[in-house]
Amino acid sequence: METKAKEYLDRLHDILTFIETKQAESISAAAKRLADVVRQGGIIYTFGTGHSHSAAKDVVYRAGGLAAMDLIYDPASTGEFGMVKAGYMERLPGVGQTTLRFSGISHTDALIVISNCGLNNEPIEAAMYGHDLGIPVVVITSVSYSSSHRTRHSGGKKLMDVADIVIDTGVPFPDAMIKMEGLEQSMGGASTAVSIIVCQALCLSIASMLLQQGVQFDVYFSGNLDGAEEHNLRLWRMYRGRVRTL
Repeated sequence: METKAKEYLDRLHDILTFIETKQAESISAAAKRLADVVRQGGIIYTFGTGHSHSAAKDVVYRAGGLAAMDLIYDPASTGEFGMVKAGYMERLPGVGQTTLRFSGISHTDALIVISNCGLNNEPIEAAMYGHDLGIPVVVITSVSYSSSHRTRHSGGKKLMDVADIVIDTGVPFPDAMIKMEGLEQSMGGASTAVSIIVCQALCLSIASMLLQQGVQFDVYFSGNLDGAEEHNLRLWRMYRGRVRTL
């Protein structure tokens, strides 16, 4: 393995150690709030723009994933219509509020918003919309990154300011972590990989709490397991009216 690749993995290991040791309480607190929503029949919605959309999507209709999860999807801000355009769309005022308004999310649900920098209008407005509904809002962001930069939100808010619970990814500015000799820009972005791992750890914590409470809940099978098609289609029939992305 090349030296720079090993350095990248070592840095990721350090970040995951930070999450394990310093964010365990926040993950448990978020899991408790979200487990209550699932127990009461609600849906956990996930939302992210740009590359954070990958983390939001990773826990929806996933092998071994909770069935009571839905993805709020704005293709204009995720790169479906161009990656450069998406970077501008997530900064525009009003887009986040409109996206959430037509997402199907309700007062019985919960919301996870993922944004590494936590400075752009769309994810901030999404979290604020969740607050207006009176539902739990969990934010996954880099506190150090967000704290060191000015927000683009017209009201002066940062994403971590409008969260019920913040899970800090610990990813440093400018996300790309590895200095390369001969290049001005660092390489090796970490935020997407780390956010995906945080989301999976959060889902496992939710499931563990529900099992401890004796609560039954639905989980998707891997598509390559025997009986998976029948099982997953049964869940599709159960949830298709409540989980729009199915």
